Amino acid sequence: MKFNLPYGSGTLDLEIPSENLITVTPPNDLPGLTNYDEAFEAAFANPIGTSLLKDIVKRGNKVVIVVDDITRPTPSELILKWILKDILAQGISAEDVTILVALGLHRSLTEKEIRVLIGDTIFEQYRVLNHEPWNREAMTYLGKSKSGNNIWINKFLAEADVKILTGLIRPHPVFGYTGGRKSVLPGVSDGETVLYNHRAEWHLHDTNCDNLIIKDNPAHLDALDIAKRVGIDFIVNVVLNRKKEIAKIVAGDVEKAWMEGVSIVDGMSLWKISEKADILISSPGGYPSDQNLYQSLAVPTRKNPVFNDGATIITAAFCEDGIGENRMFKILSAAKRLNDIVENIDKEQITNYELASYAYAYFMLKHKLSYIAVTDGVSKKELKDMFIESADSIQEAVSEAFRRQGKDARVLVLTDSKNVIPKLYQDV
Repeated sequence: MKFNLPYGSGTLDLEIPSENLITVTPPNDLPGLTNYDEAFEAAFANPIGTSLLKDIVKRGNKVVIVVDDITRPTPSELILKWILKDILAQGISAEDVTILVALGLHRSLTEKEIRVLIGDTIFEQYRVLNHEPWNREAMTYLGKSKSGNNIWINKFLAEADVKILTGLIRPHPVFGYTGGRKSVLPGVSDGETVLYNHRAEWHLHDTNCDNLIIKDNPAHLDALDIAKRVGIDFIVNVVLNRKKEIAKIVAGDVEKAWMEGVSIVDGMSLWKISEKADILISSPGGYPSDQNLYQSLAVPTRKNPVFNDGATIITAAFCEDGIGENRMFKILSAAKRLNDIVENIDKEQITNYELASYAYAYFMLKHKLSYIAVTDGVSKKELKDMFIESADSIQEAVSEAFRRQGKDARVLVLTDSKNVIPKLYQDV
């Protein structure tokens, strides 16, 4: 059987013997909205759990709007146009609006990237700021969360009269889902606040910190608690289909509106399969989800894997931005073996970058995995230094995987690992 794997802005051709194939990502998708203007107008006219946005803002208010960074395919320019249209009609001036890029602990965006993200017109008419997670002077302290996290939040958001979040709702391997409260934590939180939430106890070992799970998920609950403490007034989140078209718009309360979007994502993303794979072939879904290797490493580290111990994982990711997290690379490349990372990192004082390295090493060793990457953006030497093998083509990688796993190996093809989550029937 022949498939096309998303890869950067294009695809890779892949062929698998039909007798070996468990299944390939199903067409469990929603149609894109046919009229975005009508859909936004309806969402703004019928907010979930809040007043109308135009009734929330008052002339003279300082308004902060949080947007996703460039690693998400969120249609931020389109969302911003509708929000700005609504609030400007209430007498809010451009000088009273700040657009804040929710970086979490990601790198700052360049001016060019911000212009791509929100459009030239909005960039030139409004103040746009990158969040600075390691600048304590740019933070406001709001006490402790229910879990004991010290709440340091970007001061522009914390001190605004009206606080608006935008974002994309899709599965997340720790928080269950993106969107909503995640724009606050980790989006615009201080580095130490993020690290508390990203603790190994939750991110590595709590099985409720996983894709499509929010019940008893401590990372999610901490972020939601903090978002409510900040006092978010309004959110506008979208759900995209696999063509990256808007399939659903939700607006209103930071929890209630977000949960409406979550229910849509559940129906699109949960993929029930019958057996575990010996070979898992995965694409994050193309650009921008495969913009860097760091964003593309999630499949081997899932807590409820759909691959057998000893499996071969193949990831196809263009990685236009290279590795994407040089501190993670430094940790991995400094080790002589994966065991060194697991044995030498202090798990009680683990940092975010150590956590990513530790998680990768921990799950690779736990499940005895071999990992092959097909990429244009990361060199073979860099991959080798990260204990990742390389292949010049996806078919070469598949041939090597069959050589290791045997001619009867069972194969699972995941064409959109960011949005479609396979789970065994008994685990659902």
